[in-house]
Amino acid sequence: MGRMHMEEYKEQLGMERGLDTHLQCNFFPPLPGYVRKVIVDEFTKHWHDACHPNVLLERINDKLKAYQGEIGGLRTLDKFDEFLLPEDEWLGEPEGEQNVRLQHGEVSIYGKRKYAEPVLARLKRSRVPLDGSLYEGKVREKLHLIMDEKVFDNVSVLYDGNTVYGLKLLKDLKNVVDNNDMKLMSDDLYELFSNCCGSIAHYSKSGWICEYPTVNSLRQFFIKNEFGDNVLAYQPTWAEDRKDLLKKMAKMLKVKLEGKRW
Repeated sequence: MGRMHMEEYKEQLGMERGLDTHLQCNFFPPLPGYVRKVIVDEFTKHWHDACHPNVLLERINDKLKAYQGEIGGLRTLDKFDEFLLPEDEWLGEPEGEQNVRLQHGEVSIYGKRKYAEPVLARLKRSRVPLDGSLYEGKVREKLHLIMDEKVFDNVSVLYDGNTVYGLKLLKDLKNVVDNNDMKLMSDDLYELFSNCCGSIAHYSKSGWICEYPTVNSLRQFFIKNEFGDNVLAYQPTWAEDRKDLLKKMAKMLKVKLEGKRW
């Protein structure tokens, strides 16, 4: 392989890996591996054409249709997630078992269809304004109170792209405290503490528990997180769901959070 061809090959290989990494890391629900392969292969085939991005996307979409029969619209780069049907839906899982994302105003609901659709119906009955007309903090305050209901147990609810945390997490924490066992920490609790309370990435729940192995170490984290703040002072102004939840958790842990008044 000549020098120019080798340089082009290296550039192409780098672009392929970069695209595949982007596809793995930037879509939720995750993009199935076989779909990523179709996209990367089609990109590789046409990367020298310098065609308009939408033309390339149309080619990719045609390839996906040919591969699996039918798929809904890959039309523009800013609507790139329109075709993200999860693999179980492509392969004909029983009705209700497909993973879906349902949208209602500023709210996104992720989960199996049989769980997500009742949540959508519940949110519509709640009369909470979800169209962006009400201050986000007020919306979150209202949402997280009704998310204690069992119907929300198997879904993730996001408002304007950020998770809304329900009061059911208090039950998860009580289970940890009553049994004095951090290994009983739920995935939802781990997500709240690691992503929203000032914790540097520990890569996994088990890694986080290694850092905070006892309930007492969790208390110390509440008082002073990894950025030197208490967990309440670390919250943005709009995160009323988290602030209410963390105040109740601090009381359960018998921790007094000094600093800003909320």
